[in-house]
Amino acid sequence: MPHYHTWEEFARAAEKLYLVDPMKVRVVLKYRHCDGNLCIKVTDNAVVSKPSEVSQIPVKQSVVNTR
Repeated sequence: MPHYHTWEEFARAAEKLYLVDPMKVRVVLKYRHCDGNLCIKVTDNAVVSKPSEVSQIPVKQSVVNTR
């Protein structure tokens, strides 16, 4: 399972996975309230893509910065 260090790398890998077979791809989102992180995983049950733990931005911080 590759971990991507930048959001752009992860987005490209997720898009590539989706373009191979859109009907098999699923996205799993898990919000961890204790530390305010949103964990994202894109998979087709053969390949799993997810950003590294270091690059995950806390949700509260990203919501505040977009307003």
